[in-house]
Amino acid sequence: MASYHREIRKWLGILLDKFFLEAAYDPKPLGLSLSQAYVLTQFPDGASLTEYIQFYRVKRSEALSQLDVLIKKGFVEKVEDPADLRRRKLLLTEEGKRLQAHLLHELEEKMEFILSGLSHNEEVGILKFISKINQLTVEKYKVNGGE
Repeated sequence: MASYHREIRKWLGILLDKFFLEAAYDPKPLGLSLSQAYVLTQFPDGASLTEYIQFYRVKRSEALSQLDVLIKKGFVEKVEDPADLRRRKLLLTEEGKRLQAHLLHELEEKMEFILSGLSHNEEVGILKFISKINQLTVEKYKVNGGE
């Protein structure tokens, strides 16, 4: 049976380049890196700092670094938790909510552009491929000491 790994890698690389490197999704004009934009699009509004760190499953220092940037740029703020004054909640500011909506809209628009010309059979094939990749990566993540 022939292996298409090399061809699949090539085309996945081309797709990612088009999507992320050729300004299909470029948050730089907004003053954000790709990782900062990702954090903003997925931001768990109202989370505690501990919940925020657990949500991203990254080192505490990395999560705090991303959070500091978003706070300094005025997209996120820390506010006292009315239920427990010792704790703080992380909330999107109005500017953060606008930027989040803008980024999500841009992302959705690019995804729709990519997916718009597919036939039903192509959609099914892609869905099966993504499902299999997801299944394999989840299994490998659990084997290596993940959750």
